[in-house]
Amino acid sequence: ALTVAKTSEYGLILILVDNPEKCINLLEEKDFVLSTAEVIGVRLNDNPTALYEIPKTLGENKINIDYCYSTLVKDESILILRVEDMKIENALTVLEKTGFTIVE
Repeated sequence: ALTVAKTSEYGLILILVDNPEKCINLLEEKDFVLSTAEVIGVRLNDNPTALYEIPKTLGENKINIDYCYSTLVKDESILILRVEDMKIENALTVLEKTGFTIVE
């Protein structure tokens, strides 16, 4: 998955890869500035209300979404979420208890 954002001072590329170590090494070899963040992948399961239910469920449990974007993996719709590091485990538990499928 790939998302691009731009400000007047810099550009930002958010990428989701299956081999983070290889990606980090390649970017560092080319002297790119980078940081990593843990994200949560949630399978949408062709549920038209999931884009409403996921943030509603997290909000009711005092978990804010820092950012999100969607992607397709092998014809499956997946929502990628970034939440505060201290709340990742809680978010995973809440989403799974609510019936959402977490993508590893």
